Formats: sequence, structure tokens, C-alpha cells
Amino acid sequence: MFTAIRSSGIERSVLVSIGWRSIRTSSYSTFRRWEGGSADYINVLDANIGDVVREVYFSNRSHDTQYPVSGPIFQETKAEDGSGNYLYLIDPNSYAVSRVGPYSGILGPYAVDSTSSYAVTNVRNLWGMQIANLKTGEIITATIPNHPPGDAGLLHGIAWTPDQSEVWENSSGSDPHVYIWGVLNPTTPILKDKLALRSGRGSHWLTFDVKGNYGYVAPIKNSDDGTEIFNARTHASVGLAGTKKTECGRQQSPAGGFQNGDGAE
Repeated sequence: MFTAIRSSGIERSVLVSIGWRSIRTSSYSTFRRWEGGSADYINVLDANIGDVVREVYFSNRSHDTQYPVSGPIFQETKAEDGSGNYLYLIDPNSYAVSRVGPYSGILGPYAVDSTSSYAVTNVRNLWGMQIANLKTGEIITATIPNHPPGDAGLLHGIAWTPDQSEVWENSSGSDPHVYIWGVLNPTTPILKDKLALRSGRGSHWLTFDVKGNYGYVAPIKNSDDGTEIFNARTHASVGLAGTKKTECGRQQSPAGGFQNGDGAE
């Protein structure tokens, strides 16, 4: 355990197993989010003591970082100078930076498949998603048909199901739906389903359990709404986490678990 103070501010981090290094984004002023960021690098720290090993330069206003098992390190930024329209790939050994793009706009949340072959991405001002072939650089746009009127803004939240047969995508903060794309062939995504959220409002993040049985859709920030739980195979809503009751009538215990009517966990 150590404490390290960084004047540039830290907003995201990812642990890299090679040599116990930590890649940390550093584009934020202290106590401020990405809108005020300007640093054009990310820090590489010694994860044992917190010392800066290196600064990797490529863009500014860096945001989400991922390091999947299949590698490499992925980074998106909110830069508005054109460099935010790319997804960056960083080699954790050489620190060499490459990029895929340009996308149609500034990137938002993204998800990489298990072999680091494809990445699905929310993109600013797009009612839909873009899929990048990380080997060839080809980018495919999938547009939501009959989407809500007006500008899309940034749809927020996207994930592959664990079997990688589907991609689930949140909509805007005012659209209470989750869109499900069939991606057995990632080059030809097909819109399979549209889930309606109980809250009547939009959502912010989504994820799945490892076995792929359930999908979890988190509400928009600072909301009192619960996280809605879906059967990931049938797409049926099965309950809410963070609220008093689920669909099956089980009450949430003070410890955060769920209880049946007889009080049994």
C-alpha cells in the first residue's frame, strides 16, 4: 500500500501484470472531470511504489482505459481536436502507440471482444454504434432504425455478452431502452431486440455475469432508480437491485442480499 500525489490529477487506471506496472490516465485537473482536462499523456506507474516510470503521449483528455487478457492496452479520449475520433492501442512492453479510426465522432464507452479482434463503441452524435475490425482497421456503422427524434448526444454503455453472440447498447439519458445487436458475424450486425426499462428513463452502464446468465443495466448518474436485471438469454426483466422489491416479491435485506418472504437468503 502506498500514497502518491500527482499534480495532473487521476481519473482512470488499469493494472498491467507485466512487471507490476500501472497505466493511469492523467488528463484531469484535480476534482474535475474530463471536460476541463488538457494533459496530452497518460502516466505509467510502478505499481509497487507509485513512482512514474514513463509518460505516454498521444492525445489529450484521456478517459476510459481497458487491458483485456488478450491485450494490448486500449484507450479512448475526449479530445475535440480530431484525435478523440480514434481508439488507441498501447503495447505494454514497448509503449508503442497505434490507433484505429477515424470514427464518425468522439468516442464514448467501448468494449473489446475476447480475442481483441473487434471493438464496439458508442460514438458521439450517433444513434447506434460503430464496430472496428482491430486487425484491418475497417469500421462498420450500425444505425438504430426508428430511433427517437433529435440529436443522439452520446449513448452511454455497451457490452458483449460472454458468448459474444450479442452486443447490448444503452441509449440516451432520455430514452428508456436497451438495444440488442446480433453479432455472430460482427461485420453485419443485426438489431434483434429493444428492451424497455422499468424506470422510464435512460441508463448509464451495463455488464453481465461471467456465465452470461444475467445482464445488469445501471441507471443514469445520481438517480434513485435501481439497476435492472435481465435474463440475458430470454431478454426478460427479472428484477431490480438497489430497490425494496424485485419482480418475484423478494425483499432486499439490509446487507444487500435478497430475501424470500420467509426471510431466508
